[in-house]
Order: sequence, then structure tokens, then C-alpha cells
Amino acid sequence: MAEQVASARRRRSPLPEPALLEERARIARDLHDHVIQRLFAIGLSIQRTANELPDPASRRLRAAIDDIDETIAQIRTTIYRLNAPIPVAETSLRARIDQLVDDLEPVLGVRPDLEINDAVDLGVSGELADDCVAVLREALSNVARHAAATAVAVRVCVTPDELRIEVTDDGRGIGGATRRSGLANLRDRARCRDGELTVTTRDPSGTRLCWTVPPPQADAHGGEPG
Repeated sequence: MAEQVASARRRRSPLPEPALLEERARIARDLHDHVIQRLFAIGLSIQRTANELPDPASRRLRAAIDDIDETIAQIRTTIYRLNAPIPVAETSLRARIDQLVDDLEPVLGVRPDLEINDAVDLGVSGELADDCVAVLREALSNVARHAAATAVAVRVCVTPDELRIEVTDDGRGIGGATRRSGLANLRDRARCRDGELTVTTRDPSGTRLCWTVPPPQADAHGGEPG
């Protein structure tokens, strides 16, 4: 659709190459910021409804969700074909997490393996984003101070049921009261949002910290994230 619009506009009013590239970039941004965002919010709303219904109605709704996911994938392919990079705002949660990882890498002694799903870009902002950054800062600082880890992984994802931040390492484990006391603030942040914090020991060594809260409310109501 985007390629056809761009082609039609070029036929009506030929553009110099820089202007054409700018127009293609604008179309790509509109598809990413509005169309995909809206489809994702609709998909989350349908997912919640499907979870509350018995079969076979639930199966039909889940099939519709699969169709929406496929449509989103097709739109992403179109965006890539437009060959226009979609900049990530400096204030986005993804960019803030990237910067935090950069800042803490020297004290960690290792570059964390970072995975952030697309839904984070579409739905997490404001005070919730601030909480996410604070949680990751405390979790990674704990690893740097106490774990002596040689590998660290960070996963941040939004699903229809939760927002999850997971930090794992292969270090010495949870340790004593000093490290445990540093987790109190993370537990309080989770409770304030009706979520929870779990910290477990990994086999054969290391720690897994998981901070989960309900997903952003904007997504739950099918609206655009703030």
C-alpha cells in the first residue's frame, strides 16, 4: 500500500531524489507509528477477550489474532522495502535501556545480552518506563557489586498478560542480607503496580531476577500509548 501511494505521488509530481527519499521515510514512519501501533493494540484487546471465552469462540478469536500478527509482519516488510530507517527517539524506553547497558558495562565487566520485544516500543512510556529503567539499574548494579558474573542477560517484553523484566547471570548467587536489602525497592515498585518480584538461584550457578507487572493500560483499552 505504501509503495503504491509513493509511486502514484511520484507520477503526479516528480520529486528530486532527496525529496523522494524523505517522502518514503515519512510513509514508513506513518506505517510504523500509527498503523502497526493500532493493530497491535487491537490484537491485545482481542487476546484478553479470547482468554475469557470458552472454546470454540476462543479458538476463532485466536485465529484472528494470528491474522493480525501476519498483517503486522507484512507491513514491516513493506517498511523495510521502503528502505527508510525508523529512528528510535532518544527518550524511548529501548534507547534508555541501551544507554543504561552502555553505562554499566564497564562495572559489570561484560556486555549484557539484551533482548527487547517490539511491543515495548509501542506501549511503555511515562512513569512505567521510569520504573523499568530503575529496576534494570538496580538489578544490574547488584550483579556488578555481588555476582562476579561472566555472562549477563536482560530480557524486556510486553505480552497481553504482563510486562516482564528478566535479568539472569552466572555469578555467585543471591548471597547475604546486603544484596537482599537492595531488592526491597524493586519489590515495592512491583507491589505498587499490582505486580511481583521473584529472585531465584540458577543451576549450576547464578541468579534469575524477574520483575512483572500488568501491561500498559493504554494497550489494554486499545488506545494509543502516551
